[in-house]
Amino acid sequence: MRIGKKGFTLVEVIVSLAIMTIVAGSVGAFIIAGNNSYLRGNKELTLQEEAQLAANQMIDLIIDVEKDINFTPDHADTAVDLDGNTAKDAAGNEITTAHVSELRLVNNENTYMIRWQGTASGDYATANQVYLYEVKNTTDADGNLVVGDLTTATPALMAEHVTRFSVDLSQVKDKRKVILNMTFTYQDRSYDIAETIKLRNDLEKTGTAYAWISALTIDPPRATLPQGKIQQFTYNLSGDAEAVAEGVTWSVSYASGANCKSTINQDGILKVDDEETIGTDVLVVKCTAKADTSMVAYAYVTVEERLIDSLTITPHDGSLIPLESWQNGQEANAVGDGKRINFTCTLDGKDSAKAEGVEWTVERVDGTARATRTVIPKTGAMTAYLVADPEEKQGYHVLRVTCSSVADPSMKDEALITVSNVPGKYSAELIAETLTTYEFDEGNQKRIGYCVNIECLPSWADYRNGYPKISWEIVGDSKGYTFGPSGSVYEQILYCSYHENVYEPPVTVRATVQLDAKTTVYPTIDIKIPKLKTALAEDKPYINSDQFVLNRNGEIECWLENYDGTGKVTWRFANDAELGLAASREIEDQLDPSKDKEYVNILSQRMVGFSRYKERDKKGSLPDAYEDGTRQVFPNMTYDSKNDHAYIWAKYSLPWNQEYRLTLEAVDEEGNVIAETDILIPECKVLFPSGSRYMTVNQGQAIYPRCKCDACKNDPNHNHWGNETAQNKVTGKWEPSPALYNQWIYVTLYGFYTGNLGLKDSGNWLNLGSKMYGDSKLAGGTGISATTWTADEGVLQISIGAMEQNKDLYLQFYDKDHYNEQDYRLDRVLVIQWNRKDAQ
Repeated sequence: MRIGKKGFTLVEVIVSLAIMTIVAGSVGAFIIAGNNSYLRGNKELTLQEEAQLAANQMIDLIIDVEKDINFTPDHADTAVDLDGNTAKDAAGNEITTAHVSELRLVNNENTYMIRWQGTASGDYATANQVYLYEVKNTTDADGNLVVGDLTTATPALMAEHVTRFSVDLSQVKDKRKVILNMTFTYQDRSYDIAETIKLRNDLEKTGTAYAWISALTIDPPRATLPQGKIQQFTYNLSGDAEAVAEGVTWSVSYASGANCKSTINQDGILKVDDEETIGTDVLVVKCTAKADTSMVAYAYVTVEERLIDSLTITPHDGSLIPLESWQNGQEANAVGDGKRINFTCTLDGKDSAKAEGVEWTVERVDGTARATRTVIPKTGAMTAYLVADPEEKQGYHVLRVTCSSVADPSMKDEALITVSNVPGKYSAELIAETLTTYEFDEGNQKRIGYCVNIECLPSWADYRNGYPKISWEIVGDSKGYTFGPSGSVYEQILYCSYHENVYEPPVTVRATVQLDAKTTVYPTIDIKIPKLKTALAEDKPYINSDQFVLNRNGEIECWLENYDGTGKVTWRFANDAELGLAASREIEDQLDPSKDKEYVNILSQRMVGFSRYKERDKKGSLPDAYEDGTRQVFPNMTYDSKNDHAYIWAKYSLPWNQEYRLTLEAVDEEGNVIAETDILIPECKVLFPSGSRYMTVNQGQAIYPRCKCDACKNDPNHNHWGNETAQNKVTGKWEPSPALYNQWIYVTLYGFYTGNLGLKDSGNWLNLGSKMYGDSKLAGGTGISATTWTADEGVLQISIGAMEQNKDLYLQFYDKDHYNEQDYRLDRVLVIQWNRKDAQ
């Protein structure tokens, strides 16, 4: 500034403005901070005032409650506006799924309900508000209190900005304490309030001890169901034991309160009607406490259109052999030898939904990734087939096949698949090996019962580690049935001592069979115990036998016990024609033995029958043999004496993959049934002598009993590579061959008598073949050299190559006459534990 000149330079102006800005900013910051502090304080004050005012009102009501107090915690329900009408969002949609909690206070003259409604799926103006309802109570003709209907009351606003409302009644009964908790939220500020209220009154009902209920909830609180489906609802009722014990009642209606088409029973099982109205939360399930009808809980059901009625696939269980490595790209042709399973889906529902078809998937049950070529391609709209990769995991029920509807993926069905190179490896069966009578004491009386020798036939087990482990049980009512030991882990003797037993339904025995540490199967058998309603002291007649199980090509002997009649006795079957085992009785009764051809043709159709004598070669025992070498049997047999025994036969040619249950009758001269019993012709199963399920072969052990090795002649414990011998062309000595082991395997057949007593004089009784398997490909020289069925048993000559890598080898059997028919396969295996030496 020049001397004598007035005014400011530009720099001075800028500096002055900067200083003024700083000062003004500081002042403004103080003003804003003060204002914000005021606003925050004002919000908190507003919340505190709102909370305290609401709490004081509630405390006044709660502290003086006279009769009852209960609380329904947060649940979905309809929100209301200030006029008590259903609240709506900005779009005009009714709010029916808001968070709601209700506190009810019952006095002598009136009842209050404090009702909080929170947020919902849509915004609405009256959210987070608390309303007070009041109704007058009345009394009935007996002077009992009748609580007023709260649905008729008009709500009064108690508080706003309430985002949480809960009441703890756990100490009401013992300490008369109520704990009230609320959270108030306004803009960005929240305020929590908790009040502990001591009730002035003991809550008692007039003339009766007070039964207190604190809470009632439904599970599930929401459900989505298609038309025609069923949903089980359950409840949880808290309070006094006597009140809880009274239980609840169930009802269902439309959300409007009108009657619906669906029904719910008093077990909480909701059946959505086939023609029920479709919509979101269209149905309301109501659960009401019987001890306090003001205590209710609700669940909401969304009903969807039913597109698919049912979906089922066949089969539900199966066994699959993995493909060979050379079959790459030829999965569709893998139709034989168990390497492919064909599935069929049956789909019922609306045509449009059925037209969308189904989807097939396959996965491992354990959740790991399946092998690449384990696939299930479609072969048609409702069909598919499954094949397994050569590298697929093997085991019992390792794969899960799922078929689901495209239109409704919730409709699906599953099948569990066993994968193994050995058909039937992971299985077990139960057979009734023998069925006979036995005597037992009941008090001072001798009684007759039945005993059944039941045998478990596992196809395979981890024998090296102490398996199988088998336990037994009777399914259902076990009255009169007991188990007894038989001396073998594979067998149990079932005793039926209940002399009033009738055999419909049959007794079911189940075995729990642990094949290894990870695999357990549960085979069952239905045993039809014959009618034996007798005690020896009562002298009621019954049929006895050396054996009630009749094998093909075999016979059993039967006789009457406790029969004092003097006339002739005729033995016959009541149901042989119905089972397809003979021509009708009427046709056979008209046979004329003098017409040889007709007699032979009709009689040859009979698969079971009688002879007078046990030994077949005794004169008059059986008709002559015919072209196929088979002797025939008589349709019935009449004896002059009640003491004569009847001999019952079954032909060797009966299908061995079926079970037959014959009813055997003994009748007097007037045709009256004296006694009857059941005869079982079982399905055939392969058995092994002495109850053995496996054998061990150690390489280097001379197991061949007729070894010609010179060393073995001098040392019975001599070991060498193989047990085959060959003559040295140079020395002329017999020396061990290092290539092969050779072993004879003997097997028998349950359900088939292979001896020479049967009805066939010569030729093959059973055309049974066998195969050898391993978990991996067999080494050269390993296999079955020969199979021969003699009069006594089946003999298999097996060979094991010296370089065989499989630790377990399996034998499987089949009917040569029905090689390609799965029903005739015997998935029964003999396990050979092969202990191979290391190469020397």
